Amino acid sequence: MFKTIFKNPFALFYAILVHVVLFAVLTVSLDWETETEAPKPQVEIVKAVSVDESKVQAELDKLKKAEQDRIRKEQERQKKLEQEADAARKKREQEEQRLAELEKQRQQEKQKLEQEKKRKQEELALLEQQKLDKEKKRLAEEKKLQDTQKQREALEKKRREEEQRLAKAREEKKRLDEEARQRKIQEEKRRREEEEKQRLAEMEKEMENMRQSEVAAEEARLAEEREKQAQSTIDQYVGLIKEKVTRNWSKPPNAKAGMSCTVFVRLIPGGGVAHVEITKSSGDGIFDRSVETAVRKAEPLPLPPDSGLFDSFRDVQFVFKPEEQS
Repeated sequence: MFKTIFKNPFALFYAILVHVVLFAVLTVSLDWETETEAPKPQVEIVKAVSVDESKVQAELDKLKKAEQDRIRKEQERQKKLEQEADAARKKREQEEQRLAELEKQRQQEKQKLEQEKKRKQEELALLEQQKLDKEKKRLAEEKKLQDTQKQREALEKKRREEEQRLAKAREEKKRLDEEARQRKIQEEKRRREEEEKQRLAEMEKEMENMRQSEVAAEEARLAEEREKQAQSTIDQYVGLIKEKVTRNWSKPPNAKAGMSCTVFVRLIPGGGVAHVEITKSSGDGIFDRSVETAVRKAEPLPLPPDSGLFDSFRDVQFVFKPEEQS
């Protein structure tokens, strides 16, 4: 009750005022009955009561209007609160709907990841099963080929060891998968760095390849020049050998003009002849032997001053034709 009074102070004031007015009316009525014999004062009392009632009525109207204003304001405030509450409710519902959609998306992503994980596990299980089936088949074939109990026990032991190895391999794979998952973030971070390093390394490698190609080309050119120079020197000294052999050759009586033979000579350091052989005969044995004798007499044969050319100059072959040297 007191809460209601505190919430509506105008109603309390209005009630008190009504009681005061009623009390005043009763009081005036009693005075009027007592003084009926004095008409003049009665008129004044009635007039006073009328004036008081008009004031009371005015005050009551004023209070009523104030109460109506208060009620109207309260209704407006309640309506505003209801509008704000409705807006807040709609906003909350929208937020709940958004959160529900996010949760649905998260659940879908989670379900997708779980399905992918399940698929990989099934693939791994299938591969492992295939490997086990293959291994069992191999073990069965080996077991079938064995005749003694000792061999069968060895195969059984091998099978158990293989199963233990596979179990360890699965555990190891599980551990490696976990490590891979942990490394994935770091690998993603390093990936770009590695790509940049690789790009720079490829550029450096390309430049190095270009440089090496240029160096190789230059070395090949120099080697070709050295080879040409060495061949020129060899040809020069082969000519000197032919000249010296010709100077030491004694023409046989039966030698004819235009005769020639091909001579192979193996040299030793210092120009000594280790071996001489006619690889293509002139058709005359006496002529061929005279050439071999001339080669022996011409020792030591001339050698290039560069000892590095001796390996290329160890075996010498030339056509002996006396007319060319005369």
